[in-house]
Amino acid sequence: MIEMSGLSGSYLVEKMVTGVVAELLVGVAIDEQFGPHLLVGGGGILVEMMKDSESILLPTTREQILLALGRLKCAALFDGFRGAPPADLNAAADVILAVADIVDIDPSKIVELDINPLMLLAEGQGGGCG
Repeated sequence: MIEMSGLSGSYLVEKMVTGVVAELLVGVAIDEQFGPHLLVGGGGILVEMMKDSESILLPTTREQILLALGRLKCAALFDGFRGAPPADLNAAADVILAVADIVDIDPSKIVELDINPLMLLAEGQGGGCG
């Protein structure tokens, strides 16, 4: 946190994420019949435009997450679409697994959880949230 001249309170200033290859939505829903599950899909403006998502029952694995990401309509973006670099899907899977771990600790504490966008960077560059 930093103090800003002339402004009251504290503000968190973060580095702007650049070089975004693709954006994902990661969400958690609690279904009365099936229990907690993850929702992954095209994020950012693609959420409303493409209605592109996959549900993943919990608990899950990295392999299940990567398979779900590969089934998305926007998956072509992950492979280096139109000259862009391939996305760091391992970093995306790390974040999604971390979300799943949070839910596994105590799903009764989750009311709603959404990350949009989860920004995917080039392979080896990780990802970021906006």
